[in-house]
Amino acid sequence: MSLPTKLTVLVMASFLSAAPLYADTKRMQDVAALLGIEAAGNPAAKDAEAAVARLVEQGLRSHPRIKVREAELEARRALVNAAQGRYQPTLRVDGSAQQRIDKNLKDDQRSRADSLGASLVLEENLYRGGLDAGAVDLARQDESLAEIQKVLEGEQLAYQVARSATAYNFQFFRQMIEEASLTDASELRSLAERKFNAGQVGKIDVHLTGMRESAARSSAARASIETQQNYLNLLNLLGPQESADALTADLNALTKAALPFPAALPELKAPEAPSLDEQDSLARQKRAEISLDQNYRARYLPRVDLVGRLGQDERSDWLLADEDLKVKNKNQFTSVSLQFSWNLWDRTQDHEIRAAAAEKTAATSLLEATRYETSMETQRLRRYITDLHKTLEISREAYRQAGQLYDAQRRLYESGVIGIQPLMDAEREKRDAIRAWQQNVYELQLSLLNWQALQKGYLSRDPS
Repeated sequence: MSLPTKLTVLVMASFLSAAPLYADTKRMQDVAALLGIEAAGNPAAKDAEAAVARLVEQGLRSHPRIKVREAELEARRALVNAAQGRYQPTLRVDGSAQQRIDKNLKDDQRSRADSLGASLVLEENLYRGGLDAGAVDLARQDESLAEIQKVLEGEQLAYQVARSATAYNFQFFRQMIEEASLTDASELRSLAERKFNAGQVGKIDVHLTGMRESAARSSAARASIETQQNYLNLLNLLGPQESADALTADLNALTKAALPFPAALPELKAPEAPSLDEQDSLARQKRAEISLDQNYRARYLPRVDLVGRLGQDERSDWLLADEDLKVKNKNQFTSVSLQFSWNLWDRTQDHEIRAAAAEKTAATSLLEATRYETSMETQRLRRYITDLHKTLEISREAYRQAGQLYDAQRRLYESGVIGIQPLMDAEREKRDAIRAWQQNVYELQLSLLNWQALQKGYLSRDPS
């Protein structure tokens, strides 16, 4: 090993041994403190967590999607009552008015008949092959589906608001990292310019640090755009508000500290109750079975109705050539009839039976797919959460080491021992290390959100 190389190693080792845990740059230390890299239990982090819970409640109160589901449920309940009304008799009034003119083809005489009639009709279905009971069962299944969809909508919205708030919190501090990195890059450029002006380094150092500053400025600008987009997406999920001031305190709380993460993982027990998607699939399977049964009954079973009528009609007949011979009749009548019908041939109904059978098969397959998907997602999430939690200490130590390396490399560059490239590499490593820490924590938070939603029956399709 040459003497300059030995000298470089000795100087660098002395700097590393004396370096603090964090980089000397105070701004990145401040960002690291807000991210909770070293100290857990930050009161501001707890406030941010409480703010997320309040934002979820606000979204559930305000978003129109919830009101849509509530209205749909009310409509389905009304249809249950409508289906039950088929058991009751119907009472209606029938009326008619007719004018008829006839012409005798033998003698060309023309005659006219006018008639008026009205009747009160009472109709009761005596037998419809169980179709009325099936109609009630179908309506109740639709009501059950509407109830499940209402709960599912609520859980989905709660998850989306919590996820969006977490994303906004993450992106806000990602922007802070990028801005701190931009300031670091600007300082490196200034340092390179001072050394160039002093004749200690070449122009290439100024060019390289200028390129790094431009890249950092671009990253910071992009981070600012994404922060704004996450903010607007969160507002959209919260629904229309009478006053935005009510949200200001909670939204500001998300910018004071990064959301907390568990120091120790809770026991990740698989949910015991079926998921909402499974409940929905079960209800659809049951509905398909009822629908198939209804089609069979409509196709092969007869119908019997009892019809009673009470009415009065009036009729006038005369020859147009001699209106003096007009004959008027006025009658009152009552009638009771038993009406019977039975379809012997109906290809439309046959095809509807096939369609209902296919829908039942589809519903059964959907249930199997949902159960499998829920089981696999439970296993995947449990493994992913465990693995992510294990990486936190690794990424924390990587940030410490990157900070020490950056401090040492900067001092070596200032003293003229090394060139600008190793220092720029160290600055990039420090930035990447704190990014990796934040990314791991963010993905852990999202995965825990997915797990909590799964415990409540909601299976998120969003990637963790």
